[in-house]
Amino acid sequence: MLRRMDVVGVKEKSLLPAFHDLGIKARYLDQGCPSDYPAAPIGAKQFDVLLFGAIASQYRQRRQDAEALVAAGFNVAWASNGWKFPAGVTQLPWTHPDMLPSLIGRAAVVLVSDYRHDLPGYWSDRFWLAMGAGACVVKRYTEGQPDGPFLTYRHESQLPDIVRGILRDPDRAVQMGSDARRWTLANHTYETRIKEILSWTL
Repeated sequence: MLRRMDVVGVKEKSLLPAFHDLGIKARYLDQGCPSDYPAAPIGAKQFDVLLFGAIASQYRQRRQDAEALVAAGFNVAWASNGWKFPAGVTQLPWTHPDMLPSLIGRAAVVLVSDYRHDLPGYWSDRFWLAMGAGACVVKRYTEGQPDGPFLTYRHESQLPDIVRGILRDPDRAVQMGSDARRWTLANHTYETRIKEILSWTL
């Protein structure tokens, strides 16, 4: 089916040659944020760190990241429809993407840790939703990620110091969130992606 398409957008930038070898006309195409996505409310924070997304055992890095933060004494919440949450994590129900801004507003930091981070160009749209809502985002580093108003880490051992620094300066966290929303809505909406597709030469 993919071979029949004029062009196929894929997230796996480093695998483009493999798609081409299969006769698939693939181009790298990132996800994005809806241009009308609501902003997270600014106010008192219930949690230090929020994660949202699957919690199954194959999300090993995400679980390790949450465990490292709990071990360092942070108040960590995780919204998921899974089970077997790491010990010490506050369990929250799965939240529809349209309702995520309200959830994001309850935490000082949103942690973005995906299924894998060893594939250049591959990350979940949770990154764009968190950024577009105006979260103070800390993201596990992935090669090829854009330069923007968020913080990155390469190993869970780095997380406590990063989060501690943010919590010590709430005004900085608010400014990061404001910058993240402005940057995302200016450069990384689905309208932006559509313009990119229309610019392709088939």
